[in-house]
Amino acid sequence: MALRIYLAGYIGADPASFEWRNEAEIIMRHDNVELVNPAKNKLDEALLSKYKGNEKALYAQYTKSDSSAAIFVPKSYWEVKKSDIIIANFDITDKDRPMVGTLFEVAWALEDMKPVISICKSPDTNVYAKHPFIKRGTTVFVDNIEQACGLVRDHWL
Repeated sequence: MALRIYLAGYIGADPASFEWRNEAEIIMRHDNVELVNPAKNKLDEALLSKYKGNEKALYAQYTKSDSSAAIFVPKSYWEVKKSDIIIANFDITDKDRPMVGTLFEVAWALEDMKPVISICKSPDTNVYAKHPFIKRGTTVFVDNIEQACGLVRDHWL
């Protein structure tokens, strides 16, 4: 059975929020893992192509109806609960939009004592990484997705 890894982090108009997840898929393509990429769906891909670089317009589309919360929250919860490990990226953020979804995902993982590998080059200065909840919810901080995938290989595969 494949190790299930949830890729938590900001999803927005910045293409980097998609690229690191794609990079994880490339790095681990030959490993016995199932990567759960919450940004890899028709809605997110369509919104990114339409609003690339325009965070305000993209976020307006995500929040324009109650159906977003009705779908995204239970889906994310279910995906985290089914996963074995969480890789959370705290380096790609938007100063005007808090990473509420990612914070919830780390909390859900902590609830079940699932390992959380947090990507953060500067945990001593990153507003998220230095918060006690994220410090407690994170098993280990790494600098990049390559290191995160390496830890998975070294300790879980």
